[in-house]
Amino acid sequence: MDEPVSIAACLIVKDEESHLGACLDSLRPLVDEVVVVDTGSSDATAAVARAHGVLLLSQAWTGDFAAARNTALAAARADWVLSIDADERAAGTGAALRRQLAAADGSVDAFAVEFDDLDARSGAYSFRAPRLFRRAGARWAGRVHERVVRAGRDVRGVDLAPAALRITHLGYRDLETVQGKAARNLRLAGDQLQAQLGDPATPGPALALSLLDLGRSALSAGELQTAVDALEALRELEDAGDRWRRATDFLTRVMIVAGEHEVALHLAGELLAGGGDAEYVGWLRGQALGLSGRPAEALAALAPVRRVVDPGGCHYAPAALEEFRALCGDLAALGARTA
Repeated sequence: MDEPVSIAACLIVKDEESHLGACLDSLRPLVDEVVVVDTGSSDATAAVARAHGVLLLSQAWTGDFAAARNTALAAARADWVLSIDADERAAGTGAALRRQLAAADGSVDAFAVEFDDLDARSGAYSFRAPRLFRRAGARWAGRVHERVVRAGRDVRGVDLAPAALRITHLGYRDLETVQGKAARNLRLAGDQLQAQLGDPATPGPALALSLLDLGRSALSAGELQTAVDALEALRELEDAGDRWRRATDFLTRVMIVAGEHEVALHLAGELLAGGGDAEYVGWLRGQALGLSGRPAEALAALAPVRRVVDPGGCHYAPAALEEFRALCGDLAALGARTA
């Protein structure tokens, strides 16, 4: 008889007393062990972890998310590892989860778990990420926006059935906390890029990834010029591929927010020509046209759009699309009546 698969949940935390308990409770029916690495909490986070009977480790924060996650990973003993954060909640069926893991052949080294992001600041959306992976041979890489690698390559993962496991990200409501995390991530992304620029052996793809990390972090921190500089540098380094499409998407969004609608329309055209999803490009074009006072043209751009999925794989809730479409319809009708 085959040995049953085992699952470990690994977390890194700091000052998460208000979130950690509910996260650990959600994991109870799904995993066999839990490893928590505390990177310097000053609240009751450690006490919450101890009360839940997890393996609790302490490690000073070094400004490197991958290093902290690798400490947790090294302490785990299960076959599979689920990486989860304190502000996330797991839901699923333990038996179904183990059946899918047990059925995976040796070519499957990770599963892409479906996430529902309920963070009100950016609007609800869903995405998949390879957060459930075989422990053997896996490591984390990247000071910020870290990722799982095996044999020097990013782990991708096959889709996991949502009925087996699905994760909800709640996010943070306290503005000071949100701004502090965004500023921290921007600083770490900048440090990572500077370290790579100082090393002539840094390969181009690694540099491009760090530029993408810096651009994303700068956007979250509201540092739009820093974001533009990083994203344009990436587009000069690479002229095609996934990273180029994501950079072009982020840059288009910046231009829409900045009121540079003609630039945004040009970038949206580049994204479409570079393999971007036609419906998503229609959504970008619709926003740029609508916000520049051209609601009839915006409606035409939005007409074929039924879903909004960005180049990073995020599926956005349809409410924003339908609300913007309705607004453009009202404005177009008003314009026709007053013409």
